[in-house]
Amino acid sequence: MRLTCACLMIAGLMLFACVPPPGPLERLGYSAHEMNAATRFARMDIALSYVKSEAQHDFARRHRKWHKQLRIVDLEVTGVQMVTTQDAEVHLTVSWHRLDQTTIRDSMIAQKWSQKSGDWKLVEEMRAGGSPGLFMKSRGKRGKGSKSSRKPSEPALGQITTNAWQ
Repeated sequence: MRLTCACLMIAGLMLFACVPPPGPLERLGYSAHEMNAATRFARMDIALSYVKSEAQHDFARRHRKWHKQLRIVDLEVTGVQMVTTQDAEVHLTVSWHRLDQTTIRDSMIAQKWSQKSGDWKLVEEMRAGGSPGLFMKSRGKRGKGSKSSRKPSEPALGQITTNAWQ
């Protein structure tokens, strides 16, 4: 009996020793899920830890009305795609409504993620389709005769073409 238990324990340990560490795509999926779930449930302290330091202020400002003026009903990661070995794009669908209304809206979001030293960080995000109004509008510097002198960068993949950075 003791010999059987010892053999089972050794076999179990050998099985766990053969499990490879998670790859970059798996780590990206985990980071994207954790960051977006934290954002959905108003845990900005956790969400910001997954956002690149240069983008944290803009991220917090753009999500400011979440949970104050909007209720996030559902958030689903609908796609994860590697662009290069260091860059990827994550697609989300967010179902939401204004607190003073009952109409459910859906917005599609494209997020750019970048990997450095094995850690994935959100670089930027944009509304890629669906209902506008989920994000606070980006504030760009005003130039003469133009609405904004800030031109948003193209998404990592050329599939999304929108001028609505809302």
